[in-house]
Amino acid sequence: MKRLLLLSLLLIIFTTKYWAQVEVQVSPDAEGKLEYITSDQEKRLNLFSEYKNFIEARCFQLTDTSFAIEISYKENGVVKRAKKYYNSEAFMAFRNNVTSLISQNAPETILNQEGRSRLLTVSTAVGLTYYGWALPTAMNVEDGKLFLGMYMLSAGTSFFLPYAITRKQAVSPSQADLFIYGQTRGILHGNLINLAIMEESDPTFGSFMGMSFSIAEGVIGYHWARKEKMTRGDALTIGLWGDFGMGIFAGTSYTLGFLETNGVRRLSATTLLGAATGITFGNYMRKKYTYTAGDVYMQRSLGFLGAYVPVAISLIGEVEDAKVVTGVAALGSIGGLTLGHYIAQNNDYTAGQGRLIALGQTAGGLVGLGAGYLISSENDNAYKVWLGGSVLGSVGGFILMNKLFANRKVKSNEKKHAFNFSLNPQGFIGLNPKASTSDPALAAPMVYASFRF
Repeated sequence: MKRLLLLSLLLIIFTTKYWAQVEVQVSPDAEGKLEYITSDQEKRLNLFSEYKNFIEARCFQLTDTSFAIEISYKENGVVKRAKKYYNSEAFMAFRNNVTSLISQNAPETILNQEGRSRLLTVSTAVGLTYYGWALPTAMNVEDGKLFLGMYMLSAGTSFFLPYAITRKQAVSPSQADLFIYGQTRGILHGNLINLAIMEESDPTFGSFMGMSFSIAEGVIGYHWARKEKMTRGDALTIGLWGDFGMGIFAGTSYTLGFLETNGVRRLSATTLLGAATGITFGNYMRKKYTYTAGDVYMQRSLGFLGAYVPVAISLIGEVEDAKVVTGVAALGSIGGLTLGHYIAQNNDYTAGQGRLIALGQTAGGLVGLGAGYLISSENDNAYKVWLGGSVLGSVGGFILMNKLFANRKVKSNEKKHAFNFSLNPQGFIGLNPKASTSDPALAAPMVYASFRF
């Protein structure tokens, strides 16, 4: 009986020491720059070569002196997990080795370059469609051979130069988004400045300004997103209001009769003012409110819908005053953006959901337009049926797609609470008094349990 009581007491003491543990995920490198080791990083570091179809490795602290590395891999199409246990000295040596390998073989693996491919794709496209001919035009090149040669050089450089610059630089999705916005809209801004300050449009000066502002705004956007640690929603919000700001200011100026004299110069100036105001307001909104990328895509769709519906209704009602039509378009876009803002406060849309809402709205408009075309008779008022169908289809498409995704908050697939229990045979080595004290298995518990919350 006494032996049984003594054994029970020892068991309680033992399990108190080795069982009740909460695992804490720690960085696998000494500098704490990695959250876990991905399959792409493993290809460069070659830390777990025994696992042929490596997925990822995460490190956990079990006690003050014991650690574990959990390796996920595939074998025969089945995902499996393996654990390696370390004492504090062995784990520190592992982390130092990871840091050394990163420094020597793959310094870029610790950078967030999720947006790099998109940045390079758009930069190349801009080079092919604008930089290629804008550079020789800005230099007033008239020789055909020289013009074509400069086109090919500048278009090719638009890929290789940013590729080399970003090779060892972080390019997050938000940095890519704001770079792309600055690079593409900078072309328009530069040419608007040309129109605002010159009596007559100068293609040479306009091309120079377009290229200069495109490059400058792209670089500024990249560093701005980096400095402010913006999310994709932040970057896209700035771009959203920058775009609509141009349209709203230009439309309002025309409606108020501001463009009746020096129309081109005033239109260019007010459009630039609208861009600056919109960017400033967008920066304010992204700081005050939280938007996902999908939220912004949804808002952009409603902004266009808000402008289109009153214009279509005006045309159906045979409103002939262009200023009135332009004015209701500007007011409608403001209304659509405002409605989109309030919808976004109650919903979190993923980027994919936001794009699907935009596509559903466009597809609905086409369905309505097609239906209106088929049922209309051949007379002067047929266009009214077409426009009415497209309005109903666009509104219906938005409502349908938004209903599918509304109130579906973005959630992690990971459970908030999880209990794990396992036996570790390696831990029994520690019961052997002759076992080496440097053996990592000594730091591993015999009975392992964790509660994640």
